[in-house]
Amino acid sequence: TGNTTKVKYSVQDGYTITIPSEFSLETSADVTKEISASNVFIANGKELHVKISGKNCADNKWYIVDENASTNKFEYTIKNDENADVVNNAVILKVPAGTTAGVKESFKFKLAGTVTKAGTYSDLLTFTASVENPTV
Repeated sequence: TGNTTKVKYSVQDGYTITIPSEFSLETSADVTKEISASNVFIANGKELHVKISGKNCADNKWYIVDENASTNKFEYTIKNDENADVVNNAVILKVPAGTTAGVKESFKFKLAGTVTKAGTYSDLLTFTASVENPTV
């Protein structure tokens, strides 16, 4: 009679998302920043999705807000590599299972007009990663 031996190997789910910690907008020039995912180990048939949302986003417009006067705000834009507008809660990065080498996308941030009032302006962007079924 024969005996059997089970051979096993396990890989833990995991990934690394790299985002800029902080940056400043320029008066009239694009500021280009990269978002990347690497070491992506997720289940077969799944995708890693990274979404962006803004604290001061309203009606899919991005705003920097004066830290001392919340009614004082100015619009800015975010565009992807294809020069398309990025909207609030959009999936900005998709990485299919089996992509461990890393994927990156560049985004251009730009003031939509001229800031006419002194102040310190900011927005807080949140990047949320999730493992999902593939989407088109």
